[in-house]
Amino acid sequence: MAAVLHFYWAFGGNSGQSISAPEFSGRAVFHVPRYSNAIVALGLLVVALVLVVRSGVLGSAVRTAVTAAPARLMAIGFALRALGEFHYLGFFKSVRGTPFAYYDTWFYSPLFVCLAVICATAGLD
Repeated sequence: MAAVLHFYWAFGGNSGQSISAPEFSGRAVFHVPRYSNAIVALGLLVVALVLVVRSGVLGSAVRTAVTAAPARLMAIGFALRALGEFHYLGFFKSVRGTPFAYYDTWFYSPLFVCLAVICATAGLD
């Protein structure tokens, strides 16, 4: 679903963008180009593919140690995103009180923790 939302934004959709990026003093901290949303969407599809392969649904011959490393790397990436960069993103952000900060604290960062746990578990042999 997140990949679909990012593709929607990549192709010009606007709904939900006001709570999708950090802001400070009522202005967006950075502008996210359309192609960036497409890259994120493709990355999310890769994450889903790795998790499907690691689940064994496609057979144990496909679920190899080669796919464990990407799952572990994804777990680290998602955990780092949940922690944030200590200013605008993550549980330890200093800028609070904005709509994005609210959603980041109560939805986005917990989602990244869940994804980190799922990927870490999938990366186990």
